[in-house]
Amino acid sequence: MKNTINTLNTLLAAQEVFTTNLQNYHWYIKGGEFFTLHGQLEELYDAMRDDFDKTAELILMIDGQPLSRMSDFLKASPIAEAESGFISAKDTLKALEEGYASLLKLVEEVPDENRVVTAAMDDMASSYTKNRWMIRQASR
Repeated sequence: MKNTINTLNTLLAAQEVFTTNLQNYHWYIKGGEFFTLHGQLEELYDAMRDDFDKTAELILMIDGQPLSRMSDFLKASPIAEAESGFISAKDTLKALEEGYASLLKLVEEVPDENRVVTAAMDDMASSYTKNRWMIRQASR
């Protein structure tokens, strides 16, 4: 179960960093697609915040300790913190697609040791796959 907890903590860290990135993009999006993406980014970071909480609770349910400090999240996350400043729609969509791809990879790496954890990972994988598809469609 220790491997599951470690993998979930890596996912948790990535979710926190990606959520912060989504918030950053929401504030700094610019250009002709501002109105469309600004609202969509808010929906995405609200959903990611829910996933973050679910992941932390899963870790607690299997007797683990979720990471809880920003410095630990930044160290453990395979997703890098976004640069601060204005960003184009094209660059935002590219960053989103890469972020969801990273999250999906992490979800798929969670060991299949617990039915409740597996069910939660299946739900997240489905959501991240759909978001990634929608982002790729918007980028074409």
